[in-house]
This record gives sequence, structure tokens and C-alpha cells, in this order.
Amino acid sequence: MRKEIEELKNSSAIWIWKRDEITADDYAEFKGDFVSKSKTVTFIISADSDYALYLNGELQAFSQSPCYEHTPIGDKIEIPAKKGKNEFLIKVYYFGSDEFSSYSKGKPGVIFSFIDGAEEVACSGLHTLSRRDANFECGRKEKITPQLGYRFFYHSDADKEAFAESIQIDKPRNIFLRETKKCELKPRHKTTLLSKTNNEYIFDLAEEVVGLLDMEFSSKPQKIEISYAEHLVDNDVVHVVGARNFSFEYYAKNGKNEFLMPFRRLGLRYLKIKAEKPIKIKYIGIREVLYPFEKKNIVIDDPLRKKIYDTCVRTLECCFHEHYEDCPWREQCLYALDSRIQMLAGYQCFSSFEPAKSSLRLFMDDRRKDGLLPICAPADIDFLIPSFSLHYIPAVFEYYKYSGDKEFLVESFPKLKGIIDAFFKQYDGGLLKSFSGPNHWNFYEWSSGLDGGLGQEQKERKDLILNCLFVLALKEMSKICEEIGEKDNYSLYASTINTFIKSNLYDQSKGLFFMSKEDRSFSILGNSLAILCGAATQKEATRIAEIMKGENELTPISLSMKLFEFDALLCADPNNKEWILNDIDRVYKKMLDDGATTFYETEEGWKAFDDAGSLCHGWSAIPIYYYHLFGIAKNTK
Repeated sequence: MRKEIEELKNSSAIWIWKRDEITADDYAEFKGDFVSKSKTVTFIISADSDYALYLNGELQAFSQSPCYEHTPIGDKIEIPAKKGKNEFLIKVYYFGSDEFSSYSKGKPGVIFSFIDGAEEVACSGLHTLSRRDANFECGRKEKITPQLGYRFFYHSDADKEAFAESIQIDKPRNIFLRETKKCELKPRHKTTLLSKTNNEYIFDLAEEVVGLLDMEFSSKPQKIEISYAEHLVDNDVVHVVGARNFSFEYYAKNGKNEFLMPFRRLGLRYLKIKAEKPIKIKYIGIREVLYPFEKKNIVIDDPLRKKIYDTCVRTLECCFHEHYEDCPWREQCLYALDSRIQMLAGYQCFSSFEPAKSSLRLFMDDRRKDGLLPICAPADIDFLIPSFSLHYIPAVFEYYKYSGDKEFLVESFPKLKGIIDAFFKQYDGGLLKSFSGPNHWNFYEWSSGLDGGLGQEQKERKDLILNCLFVLALKEMSKICEEIGEKDNYSLYASTINTFIKSNLYDQSKGLFFMSKEDRSFSILGNSLAILCGAATQKEATRIAEIMKGENELTPISLSMKLFEFDALLCADPNNKEWILNDIDRVYKKMLDDGATTFYETEEGWKAFDDAGSLCHGWSAIPIYYYHLFGIAKNTK
């Protein structure tokens, strides 16, 4: 079970906010002091939506763990102090919108306590002085992307109002301790100035980097535009991609400017600075923010596969911070499908289980009334991908298999049962109907005809992929029931649905499964799932696998679903191991030859999705899993 922060139960701390009108995209400052007898103090904090602590002028802690308001997560960390008087400043950013898929809207607020030994020496209260942080333009609400949130506009020499006493905010006091470790802020990453044209500067960080913008330069008063990207187009940074805008504005003061942005983590390789007047640069770049994974000591003899493995590990590192993220550039969102694949890879190369557990728990904390998972967690938008809820069930069981954490399996069971019950409402004549309505997106993967038609009408149909995924989820539920002693009729339902899949969605003449009666197309994903769920006999599976491996007209599979293709090939014939390894060599060598330092969302790279394809995406780290499965990667510890 999750742990509450016991020190806050006896604390005088309360949730507070500044005395201003509450708005989204808001910034606040809270200050105070305390006297310490020690060289370290315990700092406890929770904030909606993000925080940065400065003690005696130095940044000491940052980054709130995303959560739902009804289950707030807090940090409890040891920070250096000095004996005697210490002055603190806590900056808090309030997201405050329910339009995005990376945030669940709550009331603004911060609750904190400083403890010296056993004595609380300072805490949040009505006496705490606060004000609007005038350095930031509050309430401007210009989007970066529909996932990331808002752009920032920073004025380094802003006139600030006086501090005033705070107001109390009614929010839950039972604060739960973060299950993951805090991310680490690394030194300034090396940058190379690629070009300087007039007052425009382009910097190359030499690899995909995720972290905080850091700038130190001298300037005249002026506006400076900061933009970023994972690649260059015609030797330039393109920061406007469709409706997305990967740029910010910094208004420099006269003389020395120093700026470290604690609230916006960037995923990028290239930075562009566009100034109105000349500036004298000491440093412009990124301080990486990395989770302190304990990496296993892995040996791989083949040089190409060693390079693929190491690049996969780097991809995973860039795609985990407070929770698993799909891609650090465009979204930074926790998806049930993406994170399941990342977890499977991570169990092999890292010795940590808390990243998986905390990510799975975020989905468990959601309270949708229909029993399905939100599109991402935490999020409030009433829009979801139903099939992703089915990937969550095996993800929970896989966590248990690797960690042995039966307590979490028991804790998760009501949520898992609710998901299954929600899908049974779609059960009609032996098969599930897909979901309709504007708040559903019947996405399966990024291949033609399987992407669900985002923005298009979602129609009910009894399709192959949803039913196969449901059977697989039912079989995992049966295993879970066996482990925790629950009654099980899930395997019976799985067998029944498999019979209907075979009788309704199998082309006897071609020896392949087709999508639906309305769409008789054949796909690698659909047939892979038919093998895995048991709708195909062993003989049929062997034949399907041979078709999948050869020249065929099946809808191809994307990097997001390679897990299912490879597992299906192994299910059909373990001797397909070499074909799988050669396929990984072919696909991933192409990305490496293209200059990849992390692996792409799809094989097309940045040109996918109208030039919005990510060059760093967590699901593409799946070769790690197969290298360990096949004994290519060997743990020397």
C-alpha cells in the first residue's frame, strides 16, 4: 500500500495560495525563513502543479510528481542548510487547465514544511508571504502542444508587487509519499555553436537531451526568442509544426542575464536563439534531468547490437522522469500501451521496479465512471483510446512477475476487474463491438487503416484486433485470479470469444484473419494477435508466420507493435529467433546510419505525421527485451 507522509499529520502546515484571482497558467512566489541548528533539514512539499525551492538563493529541489487532486503526492527530501538563519523562496507554477492530456486539474496551492531534527521550524500558513511571480506573464495560455501545456514568457527585469499574507486553499491533507526517486539535475551539457547569422544562434547538443533550459549571457534590453527541435531542416530549427509551437520568449535586462527554467523540461537536440541585438554568450544550453536508474552491467559481443542496445537504453532514460513518457519532445505523456513496452525493456536493463509501479498506480488513481482508463494519466479530458485499457492488464501482471509484488497485484484487482466489466458491456453475440462516440478513438497502431481515424466518426464494428486484445486480457486476468485466490471464469470467456473470432474473422482460402466484416483487410498486427490469443491453431499459426515473414500484401506493422509481431513469430516457431534478430538489425541500423542517438517513434523519423514524428520514443526500446530473451545481452553481475 502507498505511504502517507506522517510528518504532515502533526504539522501546522496548510494548503495556501497567493491573494489573486485564480487563473490557469499562473506563477506564484512564497517566501520565509527559519533558524536551523543543523547542516541539513527535511523538506516536505506538495504543489499543484509544480514547484522549485531556493534556499539561501540556491536551487535545492524541483519537480512535483504529477498526480490527481484526490491522491496528492509529495516529496520528503534532505536538503543542505546552514546553522542559523536560512531564507527560502518557493516558486510554484499552476497549470490549471483540463484541456491537456498530461495534467489533472485541481485547485492551485502548495503545502510545505521544514523540519530540523524532530522540530518543525517553518511551514506553510496564512502568515506565509506570497505574491504573483511577475517575471512570468501569468495567464497568457499559449499552447506548446495539446499534451505539453503552455509556453512561457519571462521578463528578467519585471517590477514586482509587494508580498502579502497568503490565503488557505481547501485541498486534501493526506499527502502520499512519492514512490520514485527524485530526478537528478546534471551539470551543463556541452553545446556546439553550429551557426551565427546576424543575431541568430543555433546550438547543437550532439545527442537527444532532456532537461532544463540554462542561459548565461550579457545583453542590452531586448526580446529573445528561444526555439528548439530534434532535427534541422535546411540547417535551421523549425519550431512551428502544424498547430504546435516549440518556442518561448525571454525579455533580457541590461547587463548580465542568468536563467534556469525549473518548470519546463525540454526534449531536443538543437536550440536556436533569435535576438534583436547582439549578445555576449557564456553558456546557452541544457542541464539534463535524469532519473537515477541503477543500470545492470551488460555485455554484448556483436558491435552493431551493442550499439543498438546502448541507444535503446538512452531512449528509455530520456523517456522516464516522474513517470514513463512516450516522447520527451512533443508530449511527455504516460500512455498504458507505451509504458507497458517501456517497462518490459526496463526490467531487463535496470534494477529498479518503482518506475513501473508508480506509473501503473497513476492509472489506478483515475476515477472515470465508465471503468476505462483515460488516454493518459493523470488527465481529465474526456477522450480515450479504449484498446489501451486492455494493455494495462498484462502490464500489471508483468510487473508482478518481475517484481514479485503481490500486494500491488491485490491492490490493483478492483481496477482491472472494472476494465474487464467495461468491455463486457460491448459484448454482443460472441464478439465485442468497438466503441463509438466523439470521446473514443479506436486506435490500434500507426499503420494504414489501424490508426482509428483521429477526428473521424468512430463506428461500432466487431473487429479482429479489439477482440484478440480482449482475449489476451482475459487470459491475464485468469492468471491474476490464480495468484491472488479470486474466482475465475475469465479463461472460459476467452475460449468462447476465440471460437467466434475463428468462425467470423478467418479467411479459410487465404489462411489469414481479416479485420471485420466491413473491412476484409489483412494486417500483420491482427494476425499476430490472432496467433497470440489462441484463435489460430498451431498449424495455422505456423503458416501465418511464414506469410508474415515473406513478401506479402498484409498491412505492415509499425515500431509501436513489434512486440506482438515478434512474440507471435516465436509462438508459431521458436526458430524464428534469427529472423527477429535480423529484422531488428535492419530497422535499427537504418536509424543509426541516419544519425540517431535515440530511436524514433516510427521508421520514417521526423517526416511522419506531417513532420511531427518524434526522434525519441520509448516503445522503440523493445530490442532490449529480445536481446535478453535470446541471450544476446548478458548480465555480468
